[in-house]
Amino acid sequence: MYTIEERSKLLAEFFERRKKLLVEEKAAAVRNKPPTRTQLRSLMMTYIKHTVYKQKTDSDLDEEEQLRASLKIVPDKEEEK
Repeated sequence: MYTIEERSKLLAEFFERRKKLLVEEKAAAVRNKPPTRTQLRSLMMTYIKHTVYKQKTDSDLDEEEQLRASLKIVPDKEEEK
């Protein structure tokens, strides 16, 4: 059998291990928690901002060039006189 000192030492070690285990479980629970409404909104706003920017740069460049070409006003010879 164990002496009182050995038992107290083993019990203290058990409490320390248990304490560390509980801290790890609590940290895991915090990490696995779903994001809040505000966090989701922030993520969605960032996503939308980047996708709109990409869509504009990819698809609208040709259209913008066509509009700029059509906006160049070339005066007729009759208007110059």
